[in-house]
Amino acid sequence: MKVAAPPSLQIAMIAGLQAALAVLLALGTAHLSPWPELVGFPALGALAALFGRYASIKRRRRIVFICGILLTLGVLLPSLIAYAGAGRAMMVLVFALFAGASTIAVSHWSLGGPGAVIIVFAVGAALSPVDSLQTVAARTLATIWGAALAWLVCMLTDRWRSQDVSVPGAPSGRKPPFNHQLIAASRITAGAALAALVTHAAGWQYPAWAAIGAVAVMQGGHLHITLRSGRWSPPSCSSSSSRN
Repeated sequence: MKVAAPPSLQIAMIAGLQAALAVLLALGTAHLSPWPELVGFPALGALAALFGRYASIKRRRRIVFICGILLTLGVLLPSLIAYAGAGRAMMVLVFALFAGASTIAVSHWSLGGPGAVIIVFAVGAALSPVDSLQTVAARTLATIWGAALAWLVCMLTDRWRSQDVSVPGAPSGRKPPFNHQLIAASRITAGAALAALVTHAAGWQYPAWAAIGAVAVMQGGHLHITLRSGRWSPPSCSSSSSRN
């Protein structure tokens, strides 16, 4: 397998700066708010700025918006399930199901890199016990605030990127067949569940971290699902296909 160079180093660097700015604003505003203990959740929402770096400006706004919703749901739904009294083993299984569902969502909407692992990371942060609906609401609103900052930062600064992102090697919008998406999601769900359950059975404290590691590794094995295919053509060589 041959790994191609990034389609545009400049665009990648600008996207990194956008994400860093969004996270910095999320951390700063949360720290200065009356709820500094929730500082991690706005930062999670701000990670939506990592997505869509090679998309057109209009399409990127849509991608960041969708990812903000997915990150928010990744905090809201597990928090509600924890509040309902689900045990630790049940929460591990919920986490694994979210990993598979996130894989399908990333593929269905062609959200691209960094893929489902970022959404799964948000789910992992929401697995801690919840004592009230006020806590659920506070977590959710904090995540929404971070996602809104990500969208706003990208909207205001996307002009720094090239107006035409159809550069050689930029990802194209081909979507894999749904049965391929389902197979990859099922494998990732099983892998995340197995890693987390083994960690839980061993008595270790953070089974979610094991599951996140499994998702990251298995996502790498299915980048044709989580990332779109690209083609790079060197000036004096024949075109060669590669997968980012």
